[in-house]
Amino acid sequence: FLIVASVLCVFQNIVALGLSGIVDVEPGLALMTGSTPMTGGHGTAAAISTLVEDAGIIGAETVAVTAATFGLVAGSLMGGPVANRLINSRDLVSKKQANKEVLNIDESLLATVERPLSGERINMAFFVILIAMGVGTYISDFLNSLVGNITELASFPAYIGPMILAIIARYISDKGSDFVPAEEVEIVGSVGLNIFLAMALMTLKLWELAALAIPLLVLLLAQTILMFLYTNFVTFPVMGKDYDAAVLAAGHCGFSMGATPNGVANMESVVDKFIDSKMAFFVLPIVGGMFIDFANVMIIIVFLTFI
Repeated sequence: FLIVASVLCVFQNIVALGLSGIVDVEPGLALMTGSTPMTGGHGTAAAISTLVEDAGIIGAETVAVTAATFGLVAGSLMGGPVANRLINSRDLVSKKQANKEVLNIDESLLATVERPLSGERINMAFFVILIAMGVGTYISDFLNSLVGNITELASFPAYIGPMILAIIARYISDKGSDFVPAEEVEIVGSVGLNIFLAMALMTLKLWELAALAIPLLVLLLAQTILMFLYTNFVTFPVMGKDYDAAVLAAGHCGFSMGATPNGVANMESVVDKFIDSKMAFFVLPIVGGMFIDFANVMIIIVFLTFI
């Protein structure tokens, strides 16, 4: 699934650059409707577009954030119907129920212990995030010093270093140390994400889109069509043409046009109507929430290097 998602990043950028001449938009600006906002979401869009704008491409940040916002809506609207059609047309629920194979999944990983939230643990979560951000910036700076030897138009988003450090910290914590309060980190992170999105949308320079309204619409519609075709003719067949593949296709629409939570929400809407898919809910969050960011940034850097 990681390979499938990474190949889509390449196609998203190819479509953006391929249409740039047709809609008469500068290639660097058109690329800000590719995998940067689509697979990358608002975080990658804000990080990459700022560098592109600093390089002299005016309006890159506004286009990227606008495209990311469009992707959130379009991906959420598309995922459920795509999976619904695949499942009903192929009678995948009956086939899934008829398959008596027992998947070797350790469900203890999904077990949670409900307990009341505490101010102390919320403070702990806040400082764990701050430490990851602070120390992680040095990791990002090191990686970007390497990228700087290739191109000045791209770099890893600031969150890459903190993400690497957070992954290591969470792994150590889950092994028994328990110094990362997972539930509280999720709450603090959600608050921070909402504030970030509000700031990003409030600071959009929409007047910069006046002359780009029609070209931008064409580019975004092209990305929507690409996503529809790709999930139907690549994601679904490659992932096995079964019920789990259909649920993953719905999730792929969500996170490759917006964010991982959108992908999960798409899958939840599907399984609420039909039956559960443990494999889909195991695969997508890992790929969409972690590995795809590294792959996508590298792909973006390659494209920016050659425009």
